[in-house]
Amino acid sequence: MPKTYEATYENGILKWLYEKPEIPNGAQVKVTIDFPQTKKREEEIQKILDAARGAWGKGKSLDEIDREISAMREWNWSREWDKKA
Repeated sequence: MPKTYEATYENGILKWLYEKPEIPNGAQVKVTIDFPQTKKREEEIQKILDAARGAWGKGKSLDEIDREISAMREWNWSREWDKKA
């Protein structure tokens, strides 16, 4: 696995956060850009959370939801067609 180096990019210049890599002249390197989260991304996440709200029904306690999840998992592990292997 290739070694990873971190830098910030400011006004066209890479500023290395830690160790500066030794890159031979003329070598091609792969650079990955990771943009910080934007307000739009946060709004998209909030839309997903809002859409999922109430998916387990209204007025259920955490214990009731946990029991439903446990029952679903139990069913998945006890399917007859899986036992015929």
